[in-house]
Amino acid sequence: METKDQYTQAHLVVSAIRVLDHQQSAPPAIEEVCRMLGYTLEQGHMICRRLKELGIIDIVEGAFGTRLSIKDYLALEEIPKGFRESLLDKELKAFQSTRKERSKEMEVASFKAKQDEKKRTLFAEIEKKLDEIAAFTDLGDYLNMPVRIYSSGMTMRLAFATVTAMDSDILLMDE
Repeated sequence: METKDQYTQAHLVVSAIRVLDHQQSAPPAIEEVCRMLGYTLEQGHMICRRLKELGIIDIVEGAFGTRLSIKDYLALEEIPKGFRESLLDKELKAFQSTRKERSKEMEVASFKAKQDEKKRTLFAEIEKKLDEIAAFTDLGDYLNMPVRIYSSGMTMRLAFATVTAMDSDILLMDE
């Protein structure tokens, strides 16, 4: 069987659904449509899924099988006529979408790496200034104890020493 363009396939499937619906007075099964058109079940499912995405047919799956009904036959005319997407075009589109996904992943990974580097730099800076902070606070051995046991004055001295030890352009303070 020669391959037909999407426009022709869509018209054939919709016509088969109408004929079978008229003959049986019930929505036809996808197997019946495929048998009538000489399509394999895989081809039939692929075409029907495409037509469902375009809003042309409805696919109802249930215990009685997969039934087809026409939803909007006028949407058939929106399918480009004579357009046949080659395997190369499909592969090219798949490659381009994969490439876009990979570049997005790389951007996210790059952003995360920059954030991690900033954290490491900040913690390294705090480690370098730890002796300076300890000397300024004059807390001595209390620095090795949990902060929850500090008095409010000790907590304020530690916070002030930590903030002033960091190199900043502007430091705003309030009473």
